[in-house]
Amino acid sequence: MKPELKKNQTSSELSKMNVHEFGIYINENYHLYSDDELNELTNTWRKEYENYLIQKIKPLINIKI
Repeated sequence: MKPELKKNQTSSELSKMNVHEFGIYINENYHLYSDDELNELTNTWRKEYENYLIQKIKPLINIKI
């Protein structure tokens, strides 16, 4: 993760992070955001994490026994 990222960083810099780095960033910098901003970031992270998990499971679904 990029430790120099702070609240004023652009969304493109945040989007370069993988889902794990993004979660760590939110956890380490939650105090920089209002409740509404934090909810928005958390919801975005949750959607990205769900997509990450779906991509991990897709190959298993297609396995034929």
